[in-house]
Amino acid sequence: MPAAKFSDLKQEASQEKSNKEHDVTGRDRFASNLLHSWGGYIFIIVAGFIMPRLMDRHVGQFNLGIWDFAWSFVSYLSLARLDIGSAINRYVAKYRAEEDNDKMSVLISTVLVLQLATAVFVLGCTGLIVYWLPALFADRLGQETETARWVVALLGLSLAIRMANGSSSGIMTGCHRWDTHNTINVTSRMVEVGLMWVALLEGVGIKGLAVILLCVGIGTEWQRLRISRRLCPDLVVKFSHFSWKMAREVVRFGIKTFIFDFPPLYLVQTTNLVIASQLGPMQLAVFARSIALVRHVETFSNKFSSILSPMAGSLQAMGRQEELRRFFLDKSRLGVAFAAPLLVFLYINGDAVLRLWMGDHYVIGTPLAILAAGYLLPTAQNSVREILKGLNLHGRIGILSFLISAICFLIGIVAIQFYSYSLTAAAMLVAIPLALSLGLTPAFFACKRLQITYWQYCRHTLFVPLLPNVIFGLCLYGSRTLYADNMVYGVLVGSIAGGGVLLLLYYKFILPIEFKKILLSKLNHSQ
Repeated sequence: MPAAKFSDLKQEASQEKSNKEHDVTGRDRFASNLLHSWGGYIFIIVAGFIMPRLMDRHVGQFNLGIWDFAWSFVSYLSLARLDIGSAINRYVAKYRAEEDNDKMSVLISTVLVLQLATAVFVLGCTGLIVYWLPALFADRLGQETETARWVVALLGLSLAIRMANGSSSGIMTGCHRWDTHNTINVTSRMVEVGLMWVALLEGVGIKGLAVILLCVGIGTEWQRLRISRRLCPDLVVKFSHFSWKMAREVVRFGIKTFIFDFPPLYLVQTTNLVIASQLGPMQLAVFARSIALVRHVETFSNKFSSILSPMAGSLQAMGRQEELRRFFLDKSRLGVAFAAPLLVFLYINGDAVLRLWMGDHYVIGTPLAILAAGYLLPTAQNSVREILKGLNLHGRIGILSFLISAICFLIGIVAIQFYSYSLTAAAMLVAIPLALSLGLTPAFFACKRLQITYWQYCRHTLFVPLLPNVIFGLCLYGSRTLYADNMVYGVLVGSIAGGGVLLLLYYKFILPIEFKKILLSKLNHSQ
């Protein structure tokens, strides 16, 4: 970087730090919130790698498959929340921008009643699942059927408790306090992992692990409640403030978000249940590890994109349309830039990751490559979907995306009957519907509503970050080919060479000015 340009950036960063005013849109906290989100999630990723390996070693692959099987049911139960939490996130940010504390009190009071009702519904559904489980899956679960019933019951109870207190997370993120939100998440996960690790070493089974999750969850939700009330001390929450009008608005928004976010969840969890019923828990344990890798990338991307929803809602509430268009293009490009390298890496080196992580018996090769390719566009465009949610423009496109994914999935289920059930077929059941629905349609719709040409979107958002990733992928593939006899060496050389080139290109063409200012500020403090 030229010296003059470096000096200008340094001076601008210093001036902004001394004169920066409070920004209710949350853009002044964007870089900080993002770094806190990613920093926290790095530990969760590490824990996600440690726990399955420990469980495989101490309770066996079959019990690990039962654990994944129970979580599939719980994931379905989580649909009952209808994504009302996203409505809290959006409307808290909106009412703060409008300085309307009365409406915010009505909002939280109304949501509390809705979430308590939802928690009761989840408890009832959990009881029904536990009751019918032996009749539906006893052949595959065998002697561990009773254990599976206990795990489902405990995880369902834990989910109901989290649902009842869902407004606390929405308040924190609506106030753009993602740092606090993620600190609580990481602390909770650290305690969970520590206690589960000790329990596994002491010979405790998966039923005991579910008890640990329940106890830690109760403590975590109490902490969320306490801190959220501290962030909004003037908030008055009473059952008498319940408003049917607000309830209809919140539920309507939540249902639109639910439909928009539904395809990844039902595609994965339904496929998991198909594998458990047709191939057994052991094959589910194998498939679930590949799904876990691509979903870690998806969640890592979501840590960035979820920050954008309340910011977009604040800009809309303040009528800043031109800023909103620039915000959409810039943040969507960052979403692609953050997601693409990780999925390109998994596409080429996923087999090596599985082998080092879980062992040779978890390496399935082709299915993981199919999943990485299928998740590329949907994950890269998470930012588009979150901005649409923040603008409350996600209803029609959510329905269209859901219909496309559902039709593709049903066609896949029919087609698989004429061949045979396999993990490769299962990967295609997830990847193809996801790519054709959430990978293609949201960007077209967003460009139309924001009055941006699709060519402008592709040129600014897709082409610029994807071209460096083509070079990155070639480096990874070339290294694996060159060092075919040494897997670890091939992965390391390709990652270092390709990663170095990628970082240089990203810094030159993609890294936002606010991140460069942070880097310059850190360099300035270190001198």
